[in-house]
Amino acid sequence: MSNLTLGEAVRECTLGIQVEKTLAALADANIFTVYGRNLVTLLTGQVTAAGDGGATTIKLQTETNTIDLCAATTVTGDAIGTTYFLTGEVAVILNGTGNTPIIDVGANITGFPSSPVIIGRTATEDAIQLVQTGDDASLIISWILTYIPLEEGAYIEPA
Repeated sequence: MSNLTLGEAVRECTLGIQVEKTLAALADANIFTVYGRNLVTLLTGQVTAAGDGGATTIKLQTETNTIDLCAATTVTGDAIGTTYFLTGEVAVILNGTGNTPIIDVGANITGFPSSPVIIGRTATEDAIQLVQTGDDASLIISWILTYIPLEEGAYIEPA
């Protein structure tokens, strides 16, 4: 049996507007530009090209004030399909404390549901930035972010 619903319409009604960006895991790279105040309802990434196996960690932060959105997450040797997601708990790794990212599944085992994150300041531009140790340029991650603008003129777009 096929599902004939319109995926985009359902996503926008439940999660908000979707933006995407794929980039190599460089030392510091902006993933998304943020303007104004926005509610990030989901931020997930999936490995599309495996890294070189060297010791590597990544974390997400705001660019302007370098506010961490998560703790550094070990991505050494992560295979194609490994899935990460932002839990909304800024002091824990992607996918949650004690939960190693795995192929094709992003899950949080901390016992709490994922929380949305409010990011940005009225009429001000910032960015969500990927910060990496190890500079593994062969590791490529495709990021998807969904958000709801909290004020007129607010938006998030690929950097």
